[in-house]
Parts: sequence; C-alpha cells; structure tokens
Amino acid sequence: MEHYAFDETRKEQIPFWGNKQQLNEFIELTQRCLKTLETTPSAREMVLETWLTVDFALRQFLISGFELYRFCDEGFDLRYTLLPNSFENLIRLFEETKKICSKYPVESAPTHKDKEGGFRSSYEFLKYVRDEHPDLWEKMSQVTKEYRIKMNPGLSEHIKDSNVFFVIPAENEITRINSGWIKVAEKLDDDWFKKASRLNKARNTAAHQPDIDKIGKNFGFTGNNTTELIRAECQKLLEAILNVSAINFEGIA
Repeated sequence: MEHYAFDETRKEQIPFWGNKQQLNEFIELTQRCLKTLETTPSAREMVLETWLTVDFALRQFLISGFELYRFCDEGFDLRYTLLPNSFENLIRLFEETKKICSKYPVESAPTHKDKEGGFRSSYEFLKYVRDEHPDLWEKMSQVTKEYRIKMNPGLSEHIKDSNVFFVIPAENEITRINSGWIKVAEKLDDDWFKKASRLNKARNTAAHQPDIDKIGKNFGFTGNNTTELIRAECQKLLEAILNVSAINFEGIA
C-alpha cells in the first residue's frame, strides 16, 4: 500500500500544478525526505534534505506555471538549466510572478485550437484519479498520445517514441499563466515565503558548516537536544511549506 505524505485536510493548499508524471516525482521525493527526517542522526542531512525537497517542489511548480515542462527530459531539465540557481532568486521570481498575475483578473485563457491535449490539474484531483480510478490513471497517457497523433499527424513518429511534446504558438500569440495555477499560487502567502526563506538560511549554514551548533542557531536552538529540535523543526517547515502531514511518517516505505 502506498502512503501519501500530504495533509488531506488542506489539499487545496499544496503548491502543485501538473500532470501525473510530475505528481509521481513530487510524491517520490517528498516521501524520501520524510523517511530521512525520521531516521537520520545527522542534523545537517535533515536540513539539506528538507531544503532540496522544497527547492525541487518550487522549481516544478514554476515550470508548470510557465508551461515549460513539456520541453524537459532527463538530459534537458529546465527546472535547473533555466530557472535561477540561487534559492533566493527562485523565491524572488515566484514573488514577481505572483505580483504580475495579481494585476489581472483570474480568467480562462483565450479559446484556440488545442494540439497538445493532456490532463493537468491540482494535486487534489490527480491523486483522486490515481487512488480511485487506477485504470483511468493509466488510460490518460494513452488517450493523450492518441490525441496528439491525431492533431499533429506530421509528428506522429516522434510522439510515439517520446514523452516530450510541444507545439510552437502562432506568431504574436500572447497567453497568460493558467488560471488554475494562479489560484493555487494565491494560497501561498507572506508567511509561506518567510518560512521558505528561514529554511534557506539554515541550508546555507548546513552546506558550509557541518557544526550542529551553528546550524541550530539559525532556528534559535542550543544545548544537548539540538539534533531532535532541528528534526522537529524540519518536519514543521515541511508541513507549513508543502503541507506534508507529520502523522503520515509511520509506515512510509
């Protein structure tokens, strides 16, 4: 039985927007982080693993918002080759994106001929399909590929052999970020950004200073119990930033 590492009471607040492949990546990395936090004796590893998970989640969320995930594969991952290397700049990019989006009403994109197809939605809906309709979950990929071949007959062989697909937009075509993505992003408030920045500060210390006392000072922790305090703090930060539920720690494979 698979264990999902998210707080089921706050599904709509999970910073996720994407397809089933992205959801699988998101879940896999987050569960690995939870297991590390439960078992590792190293406070440095706790902080670094938590930060890596949040960094990955934010990169994936941004790439989905910009609709650039379809350009990525194992050898060309725009999450790391296009987006800023610095986590601070990544946060700044996200803040600026939210600010620009807030200037416009949340509305559907203009109607145009869809040649790409695919099923994109929130974590909440995709997880429901995965859990309650596993046959449909697998069928989604098949139907998407069939549709793309039908709408793009000249690319049929490429579509059959690859999971990467994109359509070049018409000249001068201007589109906005998907309204569904914007609605998810709006739920990430100033407190979310403060917690993400706090984690990044601790990560900067952990990356260059293995000394547990110096790492603990970023959270205001000192004394003999610093390791366990850091473990608990990383769990709290994951819960606050990614809505990971600590009650799901036990039984994670």
